[in-house]
Amino acid sequence: MNGKKYQCYRFLTFPLLFVLVNCKYIGTPNNGIENANMEASVVQEITTKEDCIFDQSTQTSDFLEGIQELEGYVWDAESKTAHFPELGGWELAITRGGCDHYELSATFIRNEVLEFSKEKDFVFEKIIWITSLLDEFQGGVIKEVIEGNKVSITKENENYYYGNFMDERVYENFYMDYKLANDRTEFSINYWLN
Repeated sequence: MNGKKYQCYRFLTFPLLFVLVNCKYIGTPNNGIENANMEASVVQEITTKEDCIFDQSTQTSDFLEGIQELEGYVWDAESKTAHFPELGGWELAITRGGCDHYELSATFIRNEVLEFSKEKDFVFEKIIWITSLLDEFQGGVIKEVIEGNKVSITKENENYYYGNFMDERVYENFYMDYKLANDRTEFSINYWLN
């Protein structure tokens, strides 16, 4: 009988030691240091990452060259944005570039609050105008969609409207928005590539 008790005791002791050893191993102070070093390594890798999906050396203002309607801009190489200070009472910012995501957007800005319902035709007119000037915007398709009344507008709230172009050629990568904030109106056409 003593042999059986010893075997049971040994059987119970082994799992208990296994649990204690594993718990101690997981909870060692060194493990926290290793995690901190690993996190620092990941952060460093992200911040020093120089290889982008999209070639940033080609993301210059060259796409605007020769477009007479868009002369007189100031190019910000860091944000990949051309700033036009005055176009008929509106400012215009055209952004083109990206590292892991590619964006082409044209944002019209006015230091005045304007209601979307009253400005809708003007907004669509400006979107057709800017997309006709920049080939990447597929201006012909955007114009066809707008004139065909194939834009779905969603009112997110009193100050923000979002528009989808309901055509399979542009639905996935294009959208528009209209927002009111800080006593100003902004609307944009956006091309996004992931």
